[in-house]
Amino acid sequence: MTLATLTIVLFETQFAFAQEGGPPPALVRVATAEMQQVQQKRLITGRIQAISQSNVAAAEPGRVLQAPPDPGTIVKAGQVLVRVDAELLKHQRQAAAAQVAEAEAQISRVKADLALATRMRARFASLVPTDAASKTEFDQAVRDEAATKAELILAEAMLAQRRADLAAIDEQLDRKTIKAPFDGTIITKSTEVGEWLNQGGVVATLIATHQVDAVLDVPEAMVRHLARDAEVSLDVAASGTTPKGKVYRVVPSANRTARTFPVWVRVDNAEGKLMPGMSVDAELPTGNMIEAITVPRDAVQVTNTGAQLYAARGGTAVPVPVNIQFATNGRFVIQAPLQPGEQVVIEGNERLFPGQPLQIQSEQPPNR
Repeated sequence: MTLATLTIVLFETQFAFAQEGGPPPALVRVATAEMQQVQQKRLITGRIQAISQSNVAAAEPGRVLQAPPDPGTIVKAGQVLVRVDAELLKHQRQAAAAQVAEAEAQISRVKADLALATRMRARFASLVPTDAASKTEFDQAVRDEAATKAELILAEAMLAQRRADLAAIDEQLDRKTIKAPFDGTIITKSTEVGEWLNQGGVVATLIATHQVDAVLDVPEAMVRHLARDAEVSLDVAASGTTPKGKVYRVVPSANRTARTFPVWVRVDNAEGKLMPGMSVDAELPTGNMIEAITVPRDAVQVTNTGAQLYAARGGTAVPVPVNIQFATNGRFVIQAPLQPGEQVVIEGNERLFPGQPLQIQSEQPPNR
């Protein structure tokens, strides 16, 4: 059949349905609603929290030449946040570097003198047995060599001191540049160009955002069912995301009034959509097994008026309102006027409307 012929056939079919007062059949795939034993879950509410927060401070005083980035700016570890005037230190470094060079030159001179003194002592040592040199001359050569060795020790100590002075200035210069201690986001900016910074003065507040913690207040009866590194599904409505995380820490200290324990779930946040302070929901196991009706996740549509699915009843699409309890193994546990074994539409449901005839393409095998 050619494309033109197929188009004519479809048009005639649609026209026939229109003449009969009904819509054309929709091509769909279906699956089966099942009664299953599942681990019961309960919705727990928490909040997003930064894993690290730092008030970045000045290690050296001085006038600000470069101000920190504006709040909301994402920065990398080691990125320069603030530069402080270091002209005086730069001049001190030049002087210290010159003193190091002078000390190095002094050592070269003393080493040359020591080499000469050593040769002279060796020469007199060979001449004394033949009376070509006196014992007094030899003793003086020995003293000269020893004195030059002592001078070299002092010169080397002086060089070490000069180098230490230079290193101290370099360290001070390095501290004049304030860098981000970790990857994160600037949340406050505390200085501007031209201001004077005292040692210890805060320049910006930085929070780590590449990962965040979802802090959940979990009832005491449920805490024992949460092992470290257990995967947890989260829903952060404010960011429009449903990330997964792993249990990072369970604090063995309960809220005496609410009888809840704080549980930290570590979540990757490479895109930076999760922000501290956002509310988060999590479905956590209660430890109880229940029997409940489950359907594939693709069967459920969430609309402005609530969640629903389409059941295939009598060859037509029948909308069924559902109350989603929680997700498990790619399916939703639901409460709905639906019987186990009924067929529900899992593909093509986005184009359906109530009462539309269905042409079932294939059925997904039951979930076992």
